[in-house]
Formats: sequence, structure tokens, C-alpha cells
Amino acid sequence: MIDNQLELRVRQLEEWKAEQNTNAAVRVERDRHMDGRFDRLENGVSEVKGYLLRIVWVIVLGIVGSLLTFMLGGGINLVP
Repeated sequence: MIDNQLELRVRQLEEWKAEQNTNAAVRVERDRHMDGRFDRLENGVSEVKGYLLRIVWVIVLGIVGSLLTFMLGGGINLVP
């Protein structure tokens, strides 16, 4: 009777251990997949950041160019 219970408990522990090994392997693969997704997301964000930086530079250069054009054109001409 005790041997039967002991065998049952050992079998259950072996099944639990195998299940834990499987779960750990699944978790490792899932994490690897998520790491790849985050890397692609990070690259996409960096790309968008680069485009936004270029847009900001175009806007700033446009403002500076229009100010220079205004100043070289004589600024505000007040007629007395």
C-alpha cells in the first residue's frame, strides 16, 4: 500500500516536472518571439523619429528663410 502511494506520488512528480520543462521551453520561445517584435517596433519608432526630425528641420528652415527674405526685402516699410 505504501509502495503504491509512493509510486503514485513519484509518477505525479515526474509528470509535473515534465510539464514544467515544457512550460519553460514554451516561455523561452514566446520571449524570443516577443523580443523580435519589440526590436522591429523599436526600429519603426526610430524611423518615424528620424522623419519627424526632418520635418521639424524643414519647418525651422522655412521660418528662418522667410524671416531673412522679410529682412532683406526691407522689413516693415512705414510711409510717412
